[in-house]
Amino acid sequence: MAKKSKGQVDRKKKQFLRCIFGKGLEDMPSDDFAKMAARMAWNAMVVGRIYPFYSANTRRGHELRDFAISEVIRIAKKPRKGAGIAHITELQTSVNGHSAHRAMDGGAMKFGRAQKFFNMYFKFMWCAGKIPTPPHCPFDRKILYGKLPPDRDKFWNKWGGMEVLSAKKKHEHIWTWTLSDCEGDYWVWVAAAEHRKKEIGYRSLAEWELFEYDK
Repeated sequence: MAKKSKGQVDRKKKQFLRCIFGKGLEDMPSDDFAKMAARMAWNAMVVGRIYPFYSANTRRGHELRDFAISEVIRIAKKPRKGAGIAHITELQTSVNGHSAHRAMDGGAMKFGRAQKFFNMYFKFMWCAGKIPTPPHCPFDRKILYGKLPPDRDKFWNKWGGMEVLSAKKKHEHIWTWTLSDCEGDYWVWVAAAEHRKKEIGYRSLAEWELFEYDK
């Protein structure tokens, strides 16, 4: 596949934003858009299981949601080092340390959910032209089970050519984003996605996910 032109990418970004938010984003102040994007990223993160992720219709649930939304905005503004994994870890730690953490199923946000929340927020901000291309993309069931290479299991012990899980036994939740609580799992997802991205010919994981997600 030939690389997408800048015009094609820009049109796809606008199409995605209009599908999610409707029209009228051009005149929206940046701070207002960031809050709306964070709220939508939260909504995208809380789905994914038969059982609810948090007690949405309770005072504690509202406190947790509002705090998490403010935190993803705050943390995303920090200078990023490398792939920005520290941002995701900080978000997870901060939300789990909130006094309303028991509103979440199991009392905690797992790493898999934290990456979906943070990466969805980055996707919205990138598509709106608020930030440069993110280093990664949101990982969920559709990506992990439908868009990665058929032999994805071969990546379970690789991370940039390094053996990262050699000291750990591969566990059953490695491909289940809502249950994964291991940063090592995330790097396996990234390695498999990078392989697929290069096979198809995209410039970044963000661009790959944007075009391939709904195919």
